[in-house]
Amino acid sequence: MYIEPIEGHWVRLRCAEEKDAEFTLSIRNDPEKTRFISRLNNTLAGQREWLKKYSLSDDGCLLVIENKSGESLGTISFFNIDYDVNTCEVGRFISYGNSLENIETSILLMDFLFEVKKFVKLIVYVYKENKPIINYNKRFGYEIVQETVIENSCGDNAVGVKLELWPEKYYAQVNSFKNLLNEWKEKYPYSK
Repeated sequence: MYIEPIEGHWVRLRCAEEKDAEFTLSIRNDPEKTRFISRLNNTLAGQREWLKKYSLSDDGCLLVIENKSGESLGTISFFNIDYDVNTCEVGRFISYGNSLENIETSILLMDFLFEVKKFVKLIVYVYKENKPIINYNKRFGYEIVQETVIENSCGDNAVGVKLELWPEKYYAQVNSFKNLLNEWKEKYPYSK
């Protein structure tokens, strides 16, 4: 699925392309960043082919997070879209960005999914022991709805939690983040 780039103050989210294969494969296999995410069992050629096929599907979009200088900072995506009930899964959020860039990334994507795509619920699966990310998602209004097994392509299944977010919960929480980002914009203007 192709979407127009989503512009923020510090970051831009754009659809991953074949040219991003090396970056997306390397960040997904970075042991420091993927302690709680399954690694990819893929070659560079395989990753290019996956990105090509995925960009043509209607099942979601892998986004590359870039700073305003065009440097790739990470990935985030929405996928497993259920058009019948208007929900999707959010994930593959791996970033070398700082706190400002990561918070803005989350807000840009969630605003897009609720306001532009009109989804009525977002779903995230997180490894149960990944407490920092569970708490991060809760700060945006996500609620744990069940414990589950997270299956991955490498055959490493793990205990996880399913979190869900509805627009009303998100908007009740996000204004404090948006106010903080507005204050930070004045203190930390983008300088590159």
